[in-house]
Amino acid sequence: AGEAAGKAAQKALDAGLSTEAADAAGKAAGDAIIAGRTPEEAAAAGDAAGKAAQKARDDGLSPDAADAAGEAAGEAIFAGKTAEEAAAAGEAAGKAAQKALDDGLSPDAVDAAVESAGDAIIAGKTPEEAAAAGEAAG
Repeated sequence: AGEAAGKAAQKALDAGLSTEAADAAGKAAGDAIIAGRTPEEAAAAGDAAGKAAQKARDDGLSPDAADAAGEAAGEAIFAGKTAEEAAAAGEAAGKAAQKALDDGLSPDAVDAAVESAGDAIIAGKTPEEAAAAGEAAG
């Protein structure tokens, strides 16, 4: 898991992503290996997570929301979704996290909002439906 995480983090840094995005990439790749995924699947999860976290930060979201975006994108890859679907899941989760944080919700409520929004995208819902699911769960 450590090797996969290190490779994913380095790949993110080499691609010009921030250290936060590289951390998200490494975490997703390491989690993939721990979950019994192949090194290729781990690399794909890391790539999706790093890109989602970077986009969240570029969009002005907080570091916590960017972490949520990266995690959701990695989980989407685990669920067999495409890179585009993973990006959408990450974006929905990041926005849900930011809204929950801005609303002063508890960490557990933030987590619930993130999970619902990411799961909605994975289930084929639109970004609007995902946002509504995240808000309802939070």
